Amino acid sequence: MARAPRRPLRAALVLCLLAVPLWLPSPYHLHVLIMAGIFAILALSLNLLLGYAGLLSLGHAAFFGIGAYASALLALRFAWPFSAGFATAVAVAGGIGYLTGRLAIRLRGAYFVLVTLSFAGVVSLVSVNWMDLTNGPLGLPGVPAAELLGFAFATKRSVYYLVLAVAAGAYVLCARLVRSRIGRALIALRENEPLAASVGVDGTRYLSLATALSAALAGAAGSLYAHYTRFVSPEVFLF
Repeated sequence: MARAPRRPLRAALVLCLLAVPLWLPSPYHLHVLIMAGIFAILALSLNLLLGYAGLLSLGHAAFFGIGAYASALLALRFAWPFSAGFATAVAVAGGIGYLTGRLAIRLRGAYFVLVTLSFAGVVSLVSVNWMDLTNGPLGLPGVPAAELLGFAFATKRSVYYLVLAVAAGAYVLCARLVRSRIGRALIALRENEPLAASVGVDGTRYLSLATALSAALAGAAGSLYAHYTRFVSPEVFLF
């Protein structure tokens, strides 16, 4: 019963977000909202890792950059459609996140932070120095606009709705996840890992899953960023 009053508020919020381009048609304002939506997805991914799993990562931008570069390279070098490039960027970022997480989780605490920070530094150096793949500091210009079912997201208004849809999907996914058995396990591990382990919660398994899902969402944000800005460079690792 306590949740019922929230439904009208959520419906009103959704309607307001859908109507934003109608009363804020300025390209600049739409650009700000698009970037805010992309970074909201990134923030959701980091909140899943830090807020619920209790793992502080200082290298989260690396997964954003991996998603951006993966999507851009597949579109430019192999002419992959946006849908395939987006899905691959999410999978690649999630897979690398899982492997990195499996290694870093064994260390915990300050060592986990150092591993994630070092990982981001390595990925950034690779993006700068592997000229044949990433074009180094010059970046990858000319990334095509996102396109789905023959519809090209070539205007800021259309990109706004695309980013809004992905951000809404990411929010729903995270909300359902944290209310599930996985979410309860992550919270238990965050609050008291030895106690959680004593009742059968596999810390390595659940925390590795959290790092993978968090990295995958960051990769999704990176893919959207690449196809919106139409350019990817090593600076995406530095924010």
